Amino acid sequence: MRDVRIAAVICSSLIAVSAFAGVSPEELTRKAVQNFQRNYQVTALKYTYMEADVDSDGSEKTSVGRVFPVNGLPYEFETSRNGTPLNPEQLKKEQGKLDARKSEGKEEREKRIRNYLRDRAFLNEVPEAFACKVSGEQELHARANYVLDCDPKPGYHAVDSRAAMFSHIHARIYIDKDDLQMTRAEAKVLETISFGWILARIGPGADMNLEQTRLTDSDWLPSLIDVNGTARILLIHDHPIHERITYYDFKPINGNAAAAMNISKLGL
Repeated sequence: MRDVRIAAVICSSLIAVSAFAGVSPEELTRKAVQNFQRNYQVTALKYTYMEADVDSDGSEKTSVGRVFPVNGLPYEFETSRNGTPLNPEQLKKEQGKLDARKSEGKEEREKRIRNYLRDRAFLNEVPEAFACKVSGEQELHARANYVLDCDPKPGYHAVDSRAAMFSHIHARIYIDKDDLQMTRAEAKVLETISFGWILARIGPGADMNLEQTRLTDSDWLPSLIDVNGTARILLIHDHPIHERITYYDFKPINGNAAAAMNISKLGL
């Protein structure tokens, strides 16, 4: 569910840090957001990894695939469905989709990358959208983290329409003190929010959680996205959302894949 993933990404971007000597909290917030954006837009292109998506909205559906960069963006090649490896016909279809992506023209490829960057551009409004305070420190994965509580900032007006939902979310964020990377984000929906290209609303009480893993001194990538709540689809019926996505088996790709794909030329 693409829109659910974008909603989950929202919770992961609610980042801010207390004032350091000579540096304002807002400047640190912007740096942390930049780091998170870079994880999705550059670091992800330097690795191949597995993705397991479990959707438990009544009947459990599971999809597992290998992710790797193709023409400047992460691409998932599905390998199993509902616990069963794809059969030859299904694998042929997956290969056909991959071949089509590889053979797309320059204009189509650049449009796809621009759309990918645009889908996440609203995250840059986080420093203006939230008032955060450091409520303590906690060790996660043997590393020191700031613990931040973030509330909607009064008077905030979103520039990007998708950022308007920030006014209805509270988050607790864990920020690695050395890398200024988000280790964990726990977000709670306070009031109904709308999202997606369809008329869908997520009701109060829904929670969205994200965790990241440190791969090297400079590389971080998401390891878990978990969304639970109730959405009203087309404003007609309620639909449970219980989706858990895990990322694992990270392997570096030889060479600088991000530079080779030239994603930076299109907005990074």
